[in-house]
Amino acid sequence: MKRLIVSAAFAVALAACGQAANTAPEPARAATPSGPNAASLKAAALVLEPYDDALGAAAAVARVVVLERGDAKLYSTVGGDPAINGEYVFMAVIGAPQEGWKVFKVGDFNSWDLVSQTPERVVLKVSHSAVEETTGEIVTAEQTIAVDVPVFAANEITLTPLK
Repeated sequence: MKRLIVSAAFAVALAACGQAANTAPEPARAATPSGPNAASLKAAALVLEPYDDALGAAAAVARVVVLERGDAKLYSTVGGDPAINGEYVFMAVIGAPQEGWKVFKVGDFNSWDLVSQTPERVVLKVSHSAVEETTGEIVTAEQTIAVDVPVFAANEITLTPLK
């Protein structure tokens, strides 16, 4: 179900950015943290996975931030559980216009803010939640993460927790 919602969010985001959903590149998905330290993100390489356009109208674009280097952007969609990480954040890069956008899923968060950027990396402040396995309670944490901004030819990006 979560994959369908994320796929739907991706399709809506591309449509909002002027791209047709049926020409969409494949998004990447990050591993979802779980276990006792689930509210703490781990470093990960985010790899492209096949894209499924099953529920294109189930989400809405919440925010689009075009990065200073001009060929990349961050955007988020909403449509998941608003109590736990209902905002899906993506990094998209474009090659030539006929190639379309290559999209990587950065993560599922309660909220996010762009703290700083260089041509190679962005720093985000995120709030994310997880269910604590032993108590069943929702644990929310704020974290600062760095996300490498890839070139179009890349098939993965790196997410690094900073604090």
